[in-house]
Amino acid sequence: FLITFDSHMTPVWAIPFPAVTICTHFAVKRSIVDLATTNNKTMIFYASLVCPLADLLKTKVPELEYVGNEFYDFVKQVSPNCSEMMKRCFFLSEEVDCCSIFDPVMTDSGMCLIFNNLPFSRIFSNNTYVPFPSKTHPPNTRYWNPEDGYPQPDYRGRNDSSTYPNWSQLAGDFFGLSVELFQNISEWQPQCSGAYSGFKVSLSNPADLPLFPQMKIRLAMNRETNLVLTPVTLMSRKDLASVSPRVRSCVFRGEMPLHFFSQYSDNNCHIECISHLYIHECGCVPYQYPRGRHIRICSRRKDTNCLQRAITKMTRSAMKRARMGKIHTHPCDCLKGCQELCYKSAHFYTDFIYTGKDP
Repeated sequence: FLITFDSHMTPVWAIPFPAVTICTHFAVKRSIVDLATTNNKTMIFYASLVCPLADLLKTKVPELEYVGNEFYDFVKQVSPNCSEMMKRCFFLSEEVDCCSIFDPVMTDSGMCLIFNNLPFSRIFSNNTYVPFPSKTHPPNTRYWNPEDGYPQPDYRGRNDSSTYPNWSQLAGDFFGLSVELFQNISEWQPQCSGAYSGFKVSLSNPADLPLFPQMKIRLAMNRETNLVLTPVTLMSRKDLASVSPRVRSCVFRGEMPLHFFSQYSDNNCHIECISHLYIHECGCVPYQYPRGRHIRICSRRKDTNCLQRAITKMTRSAMKRARMGKIHTHPCDCLKGCQELCYKSAHFYTDFIYTGKDP
C-alpha cells in the first residue's frame, strides 16, 4: 500500500476542535473530608482511590470488600466542581458560561472536566455504566464522526441548525478556547496532593475516552499557558474496504465492534482490551475504566496486586510476540481506525501578575 501526503490543504473548520480535559491536583476538598482528622474509614478509602499521592494515606487506609456505584457520588461531592475551578471561559472570543460547555468525566486523576467531547451516549454502548452523563443537546443536533466528518449537506452557521462537536473557524488564539482557572488553596491537603498545586490539561479526539491522553500538560499557578495545536489526520480510501483489515492495518466503521464503546478508535480499543483483561484476571476494574453496571470496582489490596500481575503478563506476552517477529505485537491486537484524528501540541508559559482587576 502507498502512503501519501494530501497535496490539498484541509480547512481548519473541517476538523473538530479537540476535546479538552482539565484536572485539578486537589482531588479531595478539605472542607468536605479532612484527611488529617477524619476517622470515617469509607471516606478515607474512597479518597485513596482518587488522590494522586495516595501512598501518603497508607497508614490510615482500611480495606473495603466491595465498592459500588455510590463511590461516584463521593467523588462528585468531594471534587471541586466547575464553578469552583473556573472563573471565566471564552470560545471563539465570546464569553460563555463555563459550566454550560464543560462536563464531568472520570479519569485516572479522579473527576475532571471535559469540553467538546461527543456525548457519552455516542461514545459508549448501552453495555457501559456511565456515572456522569453528558449534557443534552437539541434533538435536531447533527454529530461529527471520525469516518464521515461533519454531516452533509453542511448546515453549520444556520440559526436553525445544531452541529457538534464545536470547530474553529480560523487558526489563532482569537478562534480558540480560553479558560481562567482558580484554585482555593485552603482546600489543599498534603495527604492527597503532596506538595503539588495547579492543574493538568490533556487533548484528545472528541470520540475518544480521555483515559490515555497523548499528552498531559501541567498548568502552573499564576501563569498563563498557551497551547498551539496541530491536527494530524489519517485518511484511507473507501475502496480499501474490500481488503482485509489485517492487510491494510486499519479498521473501517463496523468491522471491529467494541463491547463498551460505540465509537471505534485505537484508543478506545486499547481501553476496552485492558478492561476485559482486568475483569477476566481479577473480576474487577479500576474506577476510571468502562464497565458494566454490575462489575465490581477494584478495592482490595489483592485486587491491586492482581492488576499489576495482569499488566505484567500482558507486557511479557507482547515482548514474546515481538521476539517471534510478529507484526502485531500488542496483545490487544488493536488496529488504527482507517480515519483517525489526533492533535499535536506545543506550549509556552507567561508569568501572570494579578492586579485585582478583571482583564
